[in-house]
Amino acid sequence: MRIVGLRALLVLTVTLSFALGSSADAQKSSRPTFRIMMIADGESQLLAERQRMLKAEILELMKEDASVVFVEPKTETNWTLEGVEAALKEGLADRSVHMIIVSGSMTGVAVGRLPKLNKPVLIPYAAPKLQGLPQDGDRSGRRNLAYITGLLNFEREIKQLREIVRFDRMTLIVGEEVVKHLEAAEQPVQLASQHLGIETHLVVAGESAQATLDAIPEDTEAIYIGPFFRWSDDEMQLLVDGINAQALPSYAGGGVKWVERGALATMETQEDEIRRMRRAAIFVQRIWMGEPARSFRISFEQRPVLVINMATAKAIGTWPRFAVMAEARMINDQSGTRGPLITLESAMRDAVRVNLDLMAQGLEIDASYEGVKVSRGAWLPQAGADGNFLINDPAVSNSFGQAQRQFTWGIGGSQLLYSPQGHADLRFRRDTYWSTEHDYIAARLDTMLESGEAYLNVLRAKNTERVNRDNLKLTRKNLSLAETRNTIGVAGREEVFRWQTQIAESRSSVIGASATRNRAEIDLNRILNRPLEAPFRVPPPEDVRAVTPGSDPRLTKYLEDPWSFRVFREFMAKEALLNSPEIRSIDSTISARDELLKGERRQLGIPDIAVIGGFTHVPYAGGAGAEPPPATSGFDFPGRQTFTWNVGAQATLTLFDGTSNYARIRRTFRELDRLHTDRAVIAQRLEQNVRSALHQAGFSYANIELTRDAAEASARNLELVTDLYQRGAADIIQLVDAQNQALGAALAAANALYDFLIDALRVQRAAGAFSLEGTQEYRDDFIKRIDAFTAAKKRQGQTSQPTTEPTRVNPREHN
Repeated sequence: MRIVGLRALLVLTVTLSFALGSSADAQKSSRPTFRIMMIADGESQLLAERQRMLKAEILELMKEDASVVFVEPKTETNWTLEGVEAALKEGLADRSVHMIIVSGSMTGVAVGRLPKLNKPVLIPYAAPKLQGLPQDGDRSGRRNLAYITGLLNFEREIKQLREIVRFDRMTLIVGEEVVKHLEAAEQPVQLASQHLGIETHLVVAGESAQATLDAIPEDTEAIYIGPFFRWSDDEMQLLVDGINAQALPSYAGGGVKWVERGALATMETQEDEIRRMRRAAIFVQRIWMGEPARSFRISFEQRPVLVINMATAKAIGTWPRFAVMAEARMINDQSGTRGPLITLESAMRDAVRVNLDLMAQGLEIDASYEGVKVSRGAWLPQAGADGNFLINDPAVSNSFGQAQRQFTWGIGGSQLLYSPQGHADLRFRRDTYWSTEHDYIAARLDTMLESGEAYLNVLRAKNTERVNRDNLKLTRKNLSLAETRNTIGVAGREEVFRWQTQIAESRSSVIGASATRNRAEIDLNRILNRPLEAPFRVPPPEDVRAVTPGSDPRLTKYLEDPWSFRVFREFMAKEALLNSPEIRSIDSTISARDELLKGERRQLGIPDIAVIGGFTHVPYAGGAGAEPPPATSGFDFPGRQTFTWNVGAQATLTLFDGTSNYARIRRTFRELDRLHTDRAVIAQRLEQNVRSALHQAGFSYANIELTRDAAEASARNLELVTDLYQRGAADIIQLVDAQNQALGAALAAANALYDFLIDALRVQRAAGAFSLEGTQEYRDDFIKRIDAFTAAKKRQGQTSQPTTEPTRVNPREHN
């Protein structure tokens, strides 16, 4: 029974599968077929790529509506107007074809020459005036004809090239297949040239690049490389290389591909290409649904972005101005891609190793240590040697004293056994040395903080520059939209002028942001003792781990509620007092003053005690008195002794120095009082710094998510207002306000993380230690200590003990 049941289940499953499959196939086969003929001027990589993109958009859009079939004409066009007209007539006569899409300049001319169309024809790339196409306002006005304009804007493109490099004479190079059948093909270029005040020469490309290069006039100062459909990529490369060899700036009408391969500049329209293809696909769908093609809008607002090949600019000796670079996308731009990779951790570690300010302070400490050795030298044996050669009056020279000529030398020495002042001075210098050591540790922490802040300021400046560049691109899009609205009569010229003003202001913001980034990079290079404008790289913005070294997610729970945050502040304040090098430094200074006080007080009653000794030798004596004294009966005179020695002890005690000693003692007492007050001030300010920094860090931590939400909401609002503006339901004031609000929110969101990281570094500096220098064991121990501190506070039921120390009062203000 079980086997029979399984077999029945299997049969049922297979049956259902076939049934469902048959149903799906039937549903698929039941969709109507929509046949579209694609006609191009001839075989071309560019035209084939455009057709491929358009086919993909149409198939994706109409996959649920109809089974779209693309057919090719049997007639070969072969880059001739006759061939194009024949292929077009074939498509119009073929009843199985429901619609025709044409690509190329000649196909557009052929469509414009036809008096009537018996089926829909779409031209995705159209230049109505040049191709002789009808136009009725923002529509074609001819039955079954739809097209999309915005193909050529010579004035804008020539103006962009002229902003990069100044020129007065330009040569336009275009393929013969482009201009052969156009009506007054040179007219748009001539009009644009007249508006810009330049002279333009038209060169129709020949069969080879070399022949075209030879046709360029010698006085040409710039080249506009127009569309080429028939040349191979290798031939085009020869043309671009030849233009660069003549050091001529060039504009590539063929797009970014040729800028990447050596042309100087172009207007990037990849986004516009996608939008154009999607609009064309929507036109196809609307035609299939029965809408008249003559009613479709023909205007198309372009949103181009200037692209500059910086390697070409360098090779031909042309440097774009800052205002141009502000909104351009630069290819082969080495800035930001050269030099060593610097992370926050490497910047902070390298700073303590190479920073000149810290190095100078370290050398000062070395000098202070030598001062300790100077004081210690007084406690080591002291020795001195002296010698003299004297010539005396013969009348007073004798054998018992100084001979007429005599050379004497000797060595004396001493060993200090005890000295109250010397002992105090040695300990004073030793404690002063340790104070400078702690000052160095404080300076080391300051250097690490300075380098960390400088590094994060570089990232912040880069973010600000990126956001301002994005805003400039958006403003450029809105300007294109306003120009389109003005063209179709929806808006006046004042909107165009307003957006042009916004463009200038946005450019200024980008240049200012770039200057801020440059200053931040110079500051970081100075701290790291690198050449001030040496290039370096930083991790991408999405690599958050590169800017959060040593961070521990276990601490975030102490930032999420008021009670935990208060306990965390109290714990960190105690940690700061324990770790603070400033506290240790002033403690060493207090200890040094204590030693001086002890020395001054002991000096009142305890003498300096030393052991002294020496010898004297007279190796030569001559003249009167040099001979031994004459012998005298009954007396034995030793005469002059040539070698004598002495040894003994010495004690020195100051009995009275005019009360100077007592004054020094009182002065030292006052200095100690001041130092103890200074220590209290330092401790108070340390605790204030820690608590204030933690409050700021708590705000900036919460602000990360808040600014992100605000940026998302502002972006959605801007998208909504832009759509309303495009449809005429919102005015320019609303759109400008929405864009400014989105810009401010985007800047705040972009900088919120770096604000928090800087605040976190300041907390660690105030606490006297940076987490990146600690090991994992140190971090685990820190977490255990703070958890234990928190648990103890929970048991106590309070976060702090009331103070029991009386408030100190300024003795000068006591009364």
